[in-house]
Amino acid sequence: MKNKLSLIVTIITISIFLFTSVGYAIFSQKIGFKGNVTFKAGGEIAITNAILSSYSNLTNPQNPTFDKDSITFDLTFNVESNDNLDDDYKAVYEITLSNASFFDYEFASAVFNPDVETLNNQDMTVSYDIEGIEMGEIIPRLTTRTFTLIINMYPKIAGEYTVGGDSNVNVEEEETQEPTGSLLASIPKNSSVNLRNGNVRDSVTLTVANTYDTAQSFTLSINNSNFKIVDSNGNDLGNLTVPANTTQSYNVYFETKPNVKFATDSQTTNLTFFKNGGNINLGSVKILVDKDETLLDSDAPIISDVNATFVREEGRINLTWSATDVNNIDYFIVEVYDDTDTLIKTINTDDGSRNCAVSGLTNGTYYFKVYGVDSRKNNGKKQATSCTNSEGKCSRSTSSSYKWVFTVTYSLDSYTTKTDGPTSVVIDQKLEATFNIGNRRYEEVTTKMGGNTLTSGNNGYTWSESNNKVTINKVTGDVEIKITTRGSGCLVEGTKILLGNGKYKNIENITYNDLISVWSYDHGSITYEYPIWIEKKAKASRYQKTTFSDGSELKTYGYHGVFSPTYNEFISVDDTFKFKVGTEIYKVENGKLKRVKIVKIEQVNEEINYYHVVSSRYYNIIANDFLTTDGTVILSNLYGFDNNVTWPKEIRNKIINDKSKLYEYSEFEDIMPYYMFNGLRAEEGKYLNNFGLDKDTFKYYLINNQLNEDMILKVPTNNNGKRLWMVTNSNDDILNLNDYLYEEGSYYILPKVFGVNKWYSTSENKYYKPLDKVKINHSMHFIAN
Repeated sequence: MKNKLSLIVTIITISIFLFTSVGYAIFSQKIGFKGNVTFKAGGEIAITNAILSSYSNLTNPQNPTFDKDSITFDLTFNVESNDNLDDDYKAVYEITLSNASFFDYEFASAVFNPDVETLNNQDMTVSYDIEGIEMGEIIPRLTTRTFTLIINMYPKIAGEYTVGGDSNVNVEEEETQEPTGSLLASIPKNSSVNLRNGNVRDSVTLTVANTYDTAQSFTLSINNSNFKIVDSNGNDLGNLTVPANTTQSYNVYFETKPNVKFATDSQTTNLTFFKNGGNINLGSVKILVDKDETLLDSDAPIISDVNATFVREEGRINLTWSATDVNNIDYFIVEVYDDTDTLIKTINTDDGSRNCAVSGLTNGTYYFKVYGVDSRKNNGKKQATSCTNSEGKCSRSTSSSYKWVFTVTYSLDSYTTKTDGPTSVVIDQKLEATFNIGNRRYEEVTTKMGGNTLTSGNNGYTWSESNNKVTINKVTGDVEIKITTRGSGCLVEGTKILLGNGKYKNIENITYNDLISVWSYDHGSITYEYPIWIEKKAKASRYQKTTFSDGSELKTYGYHGVFSPTYNEFISVDDTFKFKVGTEIYKVENGKLKRVKIVKIEQVNEEINYYHVVSSRYYNIIANDFLTTDGTVILSNLYGFDNNVTWPKEIRNKIINDKSKLYEYSEFEDIMPYYMFNGLRAEEGKYLNNFGLDKDTFKYYLINNQLNEDMILKVPTNNNGKRLWMVTNSNDDILNLNDYLYEEGSYYILPKVFGVNKWYSTSENKYYKPLDKVKINHSMHFIAN
């Protein structure tokens, strides 16, 4: 029973299209350990090494890459001048096969089929030799064999040549009975036959080499319908047989078919060799014939059926057409026109092939004209009087629009910037674009291609929230990327904010003049401050509603911070790992902290308005009695917390008493006013370096949030454009707000009141004496002590 084992090795082909022959024409095969791979226990036969051992005039000497079943290589030769044509141009590879199995294998065959691409297909030839291993040789189990592949390049003119190729290497188990070998054939170079002056038939010599152990059959054909191939007696040439392990010559005769006349004195045809499993073009045969003077031709070839086919390769169109003429057609002239009928380029095909690749085009509308030039130099370009889609001495394609490069447009909200990403992408290429949204989070990413909205996934687009990157693996149309983000977290209109007088006010009505209740991280109790930052009204199409164990609710949009005793820190309402059913959250009731549990979290699709308020120093506010803060909880959680939501004094004092650990205002005055630097304790932001948030990133966050004019509600000013701030103390009975508004940069003198020995500044955690003079940088409140 035959048990064939094979392994496929593919060597990447560099785009080259030149047929070469090495002694005999080579079968058009791929190189590879061919067939289905079946490895048995005990190991496998595989490629274990492939190196470039020597070379001559190779400009890119490098070892090929390989794994157990593939080799990849490419060669570039540079012929500096025609004086160097006789130099050696070769590369020698040492390839090792290791048989790690428990079976013996027979080396069955090895064929290298090079592909060559040059400006002129006759500029070079390539040959190869395999040394160090013979067909039929056994590779015993648990052994290795190394053989040599030698690739030679023979240039005809100076230039740069790139060679790649595919090879077939077959190994079989030793016991297989399937015949192995090669069947190769060739004819002499520049073969010709003479059918002039009444000579009925003439022959060329065909040499066939059979290395099989059995006789092999083959057939022949030609591609010129004016002639036929026969034996010496004029009989049709059928199947021929070459005996086993022999090289044999055959005379192949050519005859002119009846009633055929010729307008020229020579014709050509290709001779093709057919055998089981493949065919070989043996080359061209020149046929000398009698010219019939009555057929003298003065008309150019007739062209028809010009078709342009879009190729998914930048700037390329493939053209095909039909052409007829009583003479051989030497070449064709192809003209490329744009939609303004402007001639873009002209191409001569160099031969009579009825096809042409047009490259180097840009997006646009084109049509193509084709003319022919025959062997008598009748030129359609000179003879055509018009050119339409019909047949004639000129024929053209229809006008069509082509697009290989697609535009990429970005629609980003004012908080998002593109840090990397193209504005155009070539067809079928990957698109990657990266964005910076600071400390915001994305609200929505919409990606369209060719006007169609893509779905998230590998077949559409992917969005990585970890690095804010959009990826489209294959672009096939114009791309539109839209990104909207959400801010640091906000409270829905109607949320009740606790004021300093114990009353409540809806968040949408809070102003910079409202004294609000906040939680002091210095003392672990309620204190009072004025807002340092208020967000303008904004709209959203949905919000999150959280219900707690005491029946209370909190409606939020985006990510907003609430304090959780479960984790002893502020957590974001969109942190699904921490903010979940069962997590405890702090409320403030009668000045004390109270624990409630989350019992339900809902996403509500309803249009709402949302707002945000930040107090000076502590950032927090008490909303619906919940202790809440900015959604960027890293700022509020900067030092961690001791019991009763207080700062660990030893850690914080160690930082704020060391100026090297604090930013200076001079480092930020280019982006923010001093009142905000001071009121938000921005100097302490240097501690964020411990969390990977460097100064540039911190600045970027501030610019896109607290300093963003699209978000911030501006502080009231006087007629001189100076900001006005509320300054009050606990003894004030406020009847007219204007009496308590101070121009920024002015001074406030603390009053002398009976029984008051000092005044406590809530926004500074600092004590003053009566009659002390305090500079006003932002709103302040003083409590009598």
